[in-house]
Amino acid sequence: MSKQTTGRKGVATNDLEVSLAPLLTMFLIGTTGMTICHKLAIAAVKLPLLLVAFQTFTSLVISGAFWPMVRLGGIADLLKYLMVSLCYMGTLICSMIAYFYCSLSTVVVVGACSPLFGIIVEVLIFRRSRFIMTVHTAISLLLIVTGLVIYGLSVGNFAQQSIGVAFMIAKMLVGVMYQLSQRWVMVEDPVDISNTGMLFYNNLIAFIGILLLMLWMDEYSKIWLLEELSKYEWLVVGLSCLDGTFVAYIGLEFQRLVSATSYMVSNDTVRVLAVLFGIVFLREPRDAKTLIACGMVILGSGYYTWDRNTLHRQRKVKRKCSRIKSISDIEDATECEKRLLES
Repeated sequence: MSKQTTGRKGVATNDLEVSLAPLLTMFLIGTTGMTICHKLAIAAVKLPLLLVAFQTFTSLVISGAFWPMVRLGGIADLLKYLMVSLCYMGTLICSMIAYFYCSLSTVVVVGACSPLFGIIVEVLIFRRSRFIMTVHTAISLLLIVTGLVIYGLSVGNFAQQSIGVAFMIAKMLVGVMYQLSQRWVMVEDPVDISNTGMLFYNNLIAFIGILLLMLWMDEYSKIWLLEELSKYEWLVVGLSCLDGTFVAYIGLEFQRLVSATSYMVSNDTVRVLAVLFGIVFLREPRDAKTLIACGMVILGSGYYTWDRNTLHRQRKVKRKCSRIKSISDIEDATECEKRLLES
């Protein structure tokens, strides 16, 4: 975990500048592994809330081990951030229940709607960090969504997975609220809470809430099912907990550099990568439609990443040129931007 300091207006910043491309790579690899582990773990444990309790407790222990880096700000900051933590808990619960009832293809199809919904909300709400839509962005989103829909229609069965679909829709809506509210307290109305503090606080609220919900869902009476787990299944559960903590922290770093919609598109891409893993290594359906759909999503993802990286670089150049007070050897700011982009 990188060392953090407090920037202007209470924004937690990193002492080390984080590059977008390596961070995106770590995020995609980590989330792909987490998606696969979650699916295998819930198939073994069969108790969604208990598995999420394991995961949040693991995150609490790991973030607590870095307590000197846990900055929680004041009471006002914690109250302002509480809605984000509640959305985080809702996202974890709905996601795990959806994994329990749905195939990965169904999760992919339903989750495809979140970026489009996120763009609308982000354009209407955000002021200091607006989402910029370009022609490249539109084409990449079209490729991703079309590929997701084709894949789901070719192998998904919604009728037999109605409970999971309902929770997947709920997860999508709560997830949009979580990503947008998380970015709001990072960019629009910052709180004085470090990334490690956010990780700790999110999982503390989620852990307490999940323990209470387990009473309502009567999962405590079914804990004996854990006795039937094999060593391999315990290993998968452990990996899902560790990978979940890693992705939660990397996700916070990632969200500081990209828009909420970019974050959600990356999540949707990860789901398809996980399904592609199933096709190649687990011998899941691999007909022409499935392969074409996965290819479209991977292509759209790469295209989208290129577009976001280009915009990210252009923004940095504009900020750098705007801080130049006197330019003796350059005629104007436009020439400054041109030279920096070419360098």
